[in-house]
Amino acid sequence: MSEAESIPDEDILLMLRLSYWIGSASPKYSNLPILRIIEKYSALVLAQNGTLSPEDLTEYFGTPPSDIPGFLKIIGGIDNLSGWTPIIAEYQYLLPHPRNIGIILPLFLVFLAVTSIAVALRMISRHRVGGGLRSFDWLTLAAHVSNQIAPEFTKRLEVLFIPSIYSIQLLKGQDLYS
Repeated sequence: MSEAESIPDEDILLMLRLSYWIGSASPKYSNLPILRIIEKYSALVLAQNGTLSPEDLTEYFGTPPSDIPGFLKIIGGIDNLSGWTPIIAEYQYLLPHPRNIGIILPLFLVFLAVTSIAVALRMISRHRVGGGLRSFDWLTLAAHVSNQIAPEFTKRLEVLFIPSIYSIQLLKGQDLYS
């Protein structure tokens, strides 16, 4: 980013605050990144010739009507929202984003080590104190390993198999927590 394309720090802080509140006031799009939600706000504002109403927030973004007065008060009113969302959407490429894995990699390694130790200690204690390992102990180990390898695949497996495993144990009269 060159000096000519920089954004003053005060404006960046304002954009970040607006982004935080816009994201939290848009439950209909809770699965999208905040910048994509802001693009939707911007498109709506531009389609309506620079205007936005509280009813639009409920209709298009799922904002509960009871939350709208507080939301608008926090962000400085509907005009502030209508004015800033197109600006943020247009100049998002100038906003600073964390792009390094220098922070993420150590956290991942620490949590991997801590959870691996916890699972190992559980397996050891279940083997020594509990008199052996049972099927759900092996499932815990499999879940831990598969979650480290492919978390998305694990989510799909949980939806498919976990309810059926519990159902089988219940039908056999087994206690799920012993």
